[in-house]
Amino acid sequence: MSNFYVGKIDNSESNPSEETNAETLRVDFEDPYTYKGQAPAGSLDEDPVWRISRIFEDSVNDGDITILWADGDTYYDNVWDDRAELDYS
Repeated sequence: MSNFYVGKIDNSESNPSEETNAETLRVDFEDPYTYKGQAPAGSLDEDPVWRISRIFEDSVNDGDITILWADGDTYYDNVWDDRAELDYS
């Protein structure tokens, strides 16, 4: 079973409530990976507007952490609902 975090990141410095600089954040823990997604505020999970990373902490090798990106890039062009089936590099 996966745990899910839903939140909102505000990247604006001058006006914390300014929607144009806010992002939606998702974090999903699906052993052995942690998926992190960012999208423009108000985005739906099925919208192709997500930047998704997959994080792996190797407990066998001194806790090495590997972060890979969906499609091998940091573009906001993925679907959050598809995170487990995407290619990461």
